[in-house]
Amino acid sequence: DMAARASAYLARAADGRTVPPADALRLGRGVAALYVGGEPGWVLAIRHVEGIAGPRAERVRARASYHLGRFHDAVAAYDRLLAEWPEDPRAWWERAMARFGVATMAGGAGQDARPLFRAAVADYDQAIDREDGPRPRLNRGAAYYALAQVESARGEDPLPSLAAARGDFDESVQLDPTDL
Repeated sequence: DMAARASAYLARAADGRTVPPADALRLGRGVAALYVGGEPGWVLAIRHVEGIAGPRAERVRARASYHLGRFHDAVAAYDRLLAEWPEDPRAWWERAMARFGVATMAGGAGQDARPLFRAAVADYDQAIDREDGPRPRLNRGAAYYALAQVESARGEDPLPSLAAARGDFDESVQLDPTDL
């Protein structure tokens, strides 16, 4: 199944553009390594796409970095991907998840995570504007909830963020009650 998924991905890799055969092969190996998963697979995925430019390689780098907990690297790769494919809703959603990781780490280190959670919310907004669905709304609700926790800890009013979180959670369930 993994080989079939990687082959299907490679078939779409060019998106009407020419991809040099050596890069396509390495890109395919990087995608396959992502599907293998686990730390060795994710490290291998990054190695396979070293030196390859373009949004497909950036997606491999970003996803592998995210799974490795290298959230800053993932955000940077998604920045490069979105510079070329700004209408890709999945890239906005995935960058938001990486930004949520950065915010969580910053908060754990005693830094002010509010602007980072707000950046994650803004990315979820972009994803939802391009392709609405229950999961981006659920994740945006989690970002609002985390923001409310930080606001409360800082003595600020968390009610607007809590209301936004509740709204997203409710809308997520309305869009697909089975996807919880």
